[in-house]
Amino acid sequence: MKLDRVLAVVLAVAGIGLLVAATVLTYLQTGPSPRYLLIFAAACLIGAAILEPSFILGIAGTRRGRTGAWSTALTVVVLGALAFLNVFASRGLQHVDLSASQLHSLTPKSRAVLAQLHSDLDVIAFAAPSDANRSTLMDLLNQYQDASSRVKVRFVDPNSDVAEAQALGVTSSGSLVLQYAGRRPVVLSPGSQTEQDVTGGILKLELNRTLVLCWAAGEGERDLQSTDSVVGYSEAAHALAGDDFEPRQLVLSQEAAVPAECGIVAIVGATSPLSAAAQGVLKTYVAAGGRLFIATDPWRSDVNDALNAVLQPDGLKFDGGLVIDDAAHSASNRPAIPLVVSYAGSPITKDLRNQVTLFPVTTSVSGGGTPLASSSAAAYEIPAPRQTLARQPGDGSGPFTFMSSWEQVFGNGARSRVVLSGSSALAQNQVVPPATSTVNLELFLSSMDWLAGQDSLIALPAKPSGSLPLSLTAEQVNLDVLISLILLPLAVAGGGFLIWLYRRRT
Repeated sequence: MKLDRVLAVVLAVAGIGLLVAATVLTYLQTGPSPRYLLIFAAACLIGAAILEPSFILGIAGTRRGRTGAWSTALTVVVLGALAFLNVFASRGLQHVDLSASQLHSLTPKSRAVLAQLHSDLDVIAFAAPSDANRSTLMDLLNQYQDASSRVKVRFVDPNSDVAEAQALGVTSSGSLVLQYAGRRPVVLSPGSQTEQDVTGGILKLELNRTLVLCWAAGEGERDLQSTDSVVGYSEAAHALAGDDFEPRQLVLSQEAAVPAECGIVAIVGATSPLSAAAQGVLKTYVAAGGRLFIATDPWRSDVNDALNAVLQPDGLKFDGGLVIDDAAHSASNRPAIPLVVSYAGSPITKDLRNQVTLFPVTTSVSGGGTPLASSSAAAYEIPAPRQTLARQPGDGSGPFTFMSSWEQVFGNGARSRVVLSGSSALAQNQVVPPATSTVNLELFLSSMDWLAGQDSLIALPAKPSGSLPLSLTAEQVNLDVLISLILLPLAVAGGGFLIWLYRRRT
């Protein structure tokens, strides 16, 4: 190929490239002026035509040349369209999250909180351009803007806007300030700016009040602040704080009445029975429209008798025996740890369909109310401690209710709500993310939201920090084996046999 023809091809390609670049810069409205790029593009194309007009005419005059020209033009159009769409997508907030745990989008809980905004929420991020966390914070806040048009975000350089930072009480670079409806701003310092923290701050501004959760102590209950990897409740405590609950310790044996600031009273895993005075305090509290959460354990007859005395006027009770379920409804073939994947129709469990919860070492709940989670019909209940867990005559027959809710509305408008769990391990660290991929924490928090009267905010809490392992029941594992190792190979072999048979006949 002659030098002038090679130069003509180079100029033609350069001209087309400059045309695409000019189109992109026109949309971005940045960089060099597209006018000059268009001039250079026209010059290149004219130069190519002048250098080798016969080459260009030859291309247009042959079938192969026209096909090549059309292919080139189509390629340029497709590449230009992809470039335009890529630029458009990078400038917008819309996105699609295909991760199994929805790690890159807001949870239903956050969206439910945003849906209740009745005026603009101003979010001010005091982050300098050089701040290492600025891009991460920007990605998170963009998700909030995408979810609600009422969220207004702006970034401020704390080094150049010192007066505004001081006026809002910001003392460290990287802080986040939430302003809403003229209420006292919420300041989130660096290290407390996850989705759970931001949504909790928005919820605090919306409610404009404190949700006090009085956590009972004094009878050997679970420690809400314990970080023990098995029996601790620290993960639940962190989630409660993100849901704008303020836990306070309550020693019932020292109180003549439940303090007025207690929005909810929780008794989780008591190992000693409540005194008669404490029982009376709780009866009075519930009868006056109180909110009560009780989680206990099997084979603690004295403890459960005392709790049942509190619940007796309402007909609710803990049966006290240990529930054992079959292998298909137990965790890793451990019959003393039943698992649940289906739930009753209740605001508490509306988002938990086909999700797995564990009820380690649980008793059953009876006497009315709305069942939230139940065993299979094959389950049985061992009434008293013994060495073997195999079924014996005298054991109760399933199905059993592991968790139940109860509500009563009084004539004066007061509303009592109670949630009962037959396992105090419902939300211990061992059975909640990141230790497992169960939704025990979701069930626990949804119960607290329902007790607090926040029915419209009951939704899944913040997503896990990373991808979690998939939990499967024995039935799901067997189905997976059947499909992947038997049905699919048979389908391939069958298809091959039909093709061979067809070819042989034809």
